[in-house]
Amino acid sequence: MKTSTLAPLVRYTLLGLLLWMSTCAQVAAQQRERPTPKRFSDQIWYGGSFGLGFVGGNQFSQFNFGIFPMAGYKLTPWFSVGPRLGVDYNYYKAPSASSLKLRAVNVFGYYAGLFARARIYRSFFAQTEYGVDMGSFPRFTYSGLMEVDDNDRPVKHQVTQEHGFIGLGYNSGGTFASEILVLYDLLVAENSPLSPWNYRIGFTYRF
Repeated sequence: MKTSTLAPLVRYTLLGLLLWMSTCAQVAAQQRERPTPKRFSDQIWYGGSFGLGFVGGNQFSQFNFGIFPMAGYKLTPWFSVGPRLGVDYNYYKAPSASSLKLRAVNVFGYYAGLFARARIYRSFFAQTEYGVDMGSFPRFTYSGLMEVDDNDRPVKHQVTQEHGFIGLGYNSGGTFASEILVLYDLLVAENSPLSPWNYRIGFTYRF
């Protein structure tokens, strides 16, 4: 089955999972007695991560570094939902589709997403996330060649790329904490030169 056919299915499945988990968490919270109601601000935690990625092979290479702030709202002590935004830097290097000479290009992209996170065992947590990357990026052929103009210079195209992440992470715990997270992007095409793996190192406050 092609990725173009799978993309809507994965998107709706992730959004449905977010809604279902949020509903379950709200029901559980309502059924549990709370002697003293908590303020809205007491249920919010903050965080940020540094995205780092590299993939290479057959003269193609990509390096990525990004900064992504996030905020979560605790529907229950173990389940949170919230937005995640970001900006990232990308460096691409690949043979030109015209001359086959190596060409390089630097671009910036912007990200907006929605995540759901659940503590599963002690300091370990699971996270699912649906998001969209926006920016001007180079375009590649299926064989990994970079598209160029008549002067053999990389051509940038306005791109909107969907992501469907699912993965596991570890948080050190405490008011101020560090964490690591490994995610797999279900919406990366099988024949894409881009890696579906996403590694994050970050921090949290009051998670």
